[in-house]
Amino acid sequence: MLLLRCWALFENRRVVWALCGGFVGTTIAGVFVANFIISRAQYRVNPLPSIFTGCYIVVPDYLWMPYVAPMIYETTLFILTLWRIRTLAKGVGASPLLVTLRANEMAYFGALVALVVMGWTGTRIHHLKIATNVSGLFTAISSAVCSHMIFSLYEINGAEILESYADSRTRSNPSNGIIPRFAIPLQSFTTTSQYPM
Repeated sequence: MLLLRCWALFENRRVVWALCGGFVGTTIAGVFVANFIISRAQYRVNPLPSIFTGCYIVVPDYLWMPYVAPMIYETTLFILTLWRIRTLAKGVGASPLLVTLRANEMAYFGALVALVVMGWTGTRIHHLKIATNVSGLFTAISSAVCSHMIFSLYEINGAEILESYADSRTRSNPSNGIIPRFAIPLQSFTTTSQYPM
């Protein structure tokens, strides 16, 4: 999700391509680590086949390992995104869009850290393993966070509002050397629509 924000905020496409390469490397590393953990998992026979289907799995204590590389990558994206938003805010002012992006970035990263801590706690504390790894809570929270980030990428009004806002700021202050150019429309459902452009 943060990679999409970097794609929209950075004019330098070399940075975006480098981040895409990091994403591919992080994904490949995560797949290898996940396969390693699955190969070490213990599959037990279902004691109540008439009630529950399938089998239950005893996961190893290092189930949190696949989250290390993505967490480092997401932290890098988080820092770069906040830095870029701060740079744009200095050039064109703290527009409603930039304020919304910054708030969403912080909320997403906070939820991501909470998910990683939850996954680590669920693997290290025996009494919380079932609640964390089997209940579906971890997956549900992760899905909700990602869905919110995706939906916040688009706004009913489209990209014309952003372009007109950037043009008006440029005309009012020609000395500004930083003009926000977004590759995709990034407007919030709530915050941006509250401000007249």
